[in-house]
Amino acid sequence: MYGVFWHAVVKPGKKQDLLDFLKWDLDVARETEPGTIRFDVIEDPDNPDGLYAYELYLNQDAFAEHQKHEPNQRWRAEIRPEWIAEFTVIIGFSDTILSIG
Repeated sequence: MYGVFWHAVVKPGKKQDLLDFLKWDLDVARETEPGTIRFDVIEDPDNPDGLYAYELYLNQDAFAEHQKHEPNQRWRAEIRPEWIAEFTVIIGFSDTILSIG
């Protein structure tokens, strides 16, 4: 499996918009991306405008397929530059070496 773990701080007033976008992204992945294994969004307990996300794909090809879909296109062109104040990759894309799943 192939995944990434990141943290974002959302610009003021944009957190619910981002959560709505990510819900749509999850729905698209569930319906059209069999190689998307997990996409977890986790609240940041230390920052009300922050969140963490963990994305896991079957392999690099599955991630490449994910990148072709509309949510990822909107994320890169619109959402991240306009709604995100800070973005940090905690664990960059890497292959899983051990898993319970």
